[in-house]
Amino acid sequence: MFSSISHEEVGCISQGFIAGDRVLSSFNTHPDWLAVFGHLGGFAFVGGSVVGRLHRKMQRGREDSLLVRSKGDWLAVALADGVGSAPKSVWGATFAVSVFADYVLTKLPLVVSRRRRFRLRTSASCAGESDEPYSGWNEIGVLSWFEEKGEEGEEPPSWDVILEYLYEAGTYTHTFLRNLAQREARPESDFATTLLFCLCNVSQKRGLFFHLGDGAILGVQRGGKSLLLSVQEDCDLGETAVLTQPDWQRYCRVGSFDFRRERLEALLLMTDGLADDCLYGPPEDVTDRFVRDLLREVSSSGSLERAARRLVTWLGTYTLPGSFDDRTLVVVYRCG
Repeated sequence: MFSSISHEEVGCISQGFIAGDRVLSSFNTHPDWLAVFGHLGGFAFVGGSVVGRLHRKMQRGREDSLLVRSKGDWLAVALADGVGSAPKSVWGATFAVSVFADYVLTKLPLVVSRRRRFRLRTSASCAGESDEPYSGWNEIGVLSWFEEKGEEGEEPPSWDVILEYLYEAGTYTHTFLRNLAQREARPESDFATTLLFCLCNVSQKRGLFFHLGDGAILGVQRGGKSLLLSVQEDCDLGETAVLTQPDWQRYCRVGSFDFRRERLEALLLMTDGLADDCLYGPPEDVTDRFVRDLLREVSSSGSLERAARRLVTWLGTYTLPGSFDDRTLVVVYRCG
């Protein structure tokens, strides 16, 4: 009965805090905890986004946003961090990941060139596990499958053309947020947000990234050596570049990655709530230790669903002096 289900599987788990008999997430589409996991071609991904300690204490929601989408052989991952001082930054972050990813994927043709087939099995639930951090969290889960499509005749554009799509998407998203601010009769700075985006072709095993603001994009080479692909530069200390500012193009960074040429096993995207904790020592090799431990835990979890649950629990519960911001992380890694 499952023979027609594609090997492309995507899951989502979200949690909202229950106050008394009210489930706050019932009228808030931006849950406090979010876990994602999935499989496309020879790649898998797990990710999580959690509200920070400071926001919990202030009874504010999560201002980071996370989105993973696919189209044929294309896997798109988008993260955004709404600026905490901006009153509508959660709107900015939510719209930024969706509008940017949709623009890029709409430009790309549907091409399915995978030859090998992978079937993913995940448990329906992880009931009975002891890693649930808090009582009083209501869990909402979504699992979705995509029907396998036949190969299309249209050739994908060159990588130089796709690179231009990223710049176009940045302009389009900036304009979208500006128009949103005008409709709401608010200054554009009220919707201030960063943006990290990666587009990977799972057949060609290469891709491009777009990065504006803080946070980081890391590659992980064979043997667990970390490779810093992008981190914020050219900003004054304490300042963050955001997509709503008029000169956003001055601060955005684009680049490429190649899993084969650079001997990459994984790609990591993270907002500053996690990047600030794992990129800067002591010890000097703190980032290499982090990526090795992370990939070991993900690969040993038994299923992607369980890996995503464990990841989001860790993101929401580990403590470190001075670490209080929202934390978001997505790991894309080779699995075949």
